[in-house]
Amino acid sequence: MRRCVLGVPAYLRYTRLYSQLKPFSASALQLQARVKKGAVATTTTNPVVESLRYERKSPIEHILLRPDTYVGSTALAEYTDAWVVSEDGQSCVQMPLSYSPALLKIFDEILVNAADNKQRDPEMNELRVDIDQ
Repeated sequence: MRRCVLGVPAYLRYTRLYSQLKPFSASALQLQARVKKGAVATTTTNPVVESLRYERKSPIEHILLRPDTYVGSTALAEYTDAWVVSEDGQSCVQMPLSYSPALLKIFDEILVNAADNKQRDPEMNELRVDIDQ
């Protein structure tokens, strides 16, 4: 079974909103009466002007334009007391560390998806994640 990670929260949000909707039935006369009373705002903007306010973007363009919506902040964060494996690989040293929370979230998502895959496929015997920069 395949799972879309980004689709699940949107589906839950949609079903929650859909369940809160109340059935609406009103005649044209009732709607006209509400408009005359000022209960319903009417807009008289030009559709061409209205369409110029919005830009259509592909999903990839939207992710690149607003990555914090999907993975969190891309600004560097400081961690003052991080334990890091030394360059010789024999010991750990404590030092300040700058990292991107978005990159950490992406890495975490890879590991969580791999753990889910291991539950589904017992023949999986290796997980390799390479980050070169």
